Order: sequence, then structure tokens, then C-alpha cells
Amino acid sequence: MYLKTTQDHLAPATYWRDPHHLGKYAQASRYLADIDNVRDTKHGEYAERMAMLQNLVPLENTTDKVIARPDGELLDTLGTGTVEVQPLRKRPLYAEDRIGVCALDQAGKVHMMTTQCNHMTAHQPDKCSASWTYAVAPFVG
Repeated sequence: MYLKTTQDHLAPATYWRDPHHLGKYAQASRYLADIDNVRDTKHGEYAERMAMLQNLVPLENTTDKVIARPDGELLDTLGTGTVEVQPLRKRPLYAEDRIGVCALDQAGKVHMMTTQCNHMTAHQPDKCSASWTYAVAPFVG
């Protein structure tokens, strides 16, 4: 997954965090490792930008056929060297507040939601009205 050719041509590969090869992940992941701020060079602006949000609404779609592990939609991940799910609030990303999500959560601005809509339509009120009404509409202007 971390070969240059794979990262260049297979979009899902850029979202893969292999808990058994975190060194390769940190070094070669084109997208997620950067967003997770796991490299030696940290991006302080990620936390600054996160702090500007009025709300962060991770939305888990329980009937999703796109995301193989729906818990990832709630920013959970597989723990280091294991296949056990590590919830967001137990992750180093959160504890170290690498991207500002911990501060946002402590301010009461993180709202974990679950819906039964599909990945590509959960944000569209005309395709998934229950999801929109329950999980999205209360947090957007």
C-alpha cells in the first residue's frame, strides 16, 4: 500500500493506516499520515484551523458499503500492532492533540453521530432525510 505507484494511483491507499507498519505509514502515506500529523515535521496550523470550527460531526454510517470498518468514520482506528479498535479519545492523536480535535471536544464541539445511510448520500437531505435531520442539520447554519 505504501509504494509510490500505489499511493499515486489508488486513492484508498492514501487512507490506509497499517497498525503493523506505522513507520512505513508515517514515511510514505501521501494523505492520512500528514492529516494525522505523525511525521517529524508537525503542522501547527491543523490545530489552529480545527479550532475555527463551530462543530465537528463525525458520522458513522452503519449500513455503509464503502468504508469497510465504519468505526473509522468516527475517527477510531486500529491500535498500534493490533487489530483491536482504538476509539478516538484513546488515540495518541487525541491525547497529544496533534490536530486540535481534543481541544474542540473539550469545548463541546465534537458530536459523534450514527446513521443508517450510505457513505455517499448521508450528507444529501434529498437522499437520506433521517440522517440529515438527526445528525447534520442541528450543527450547520
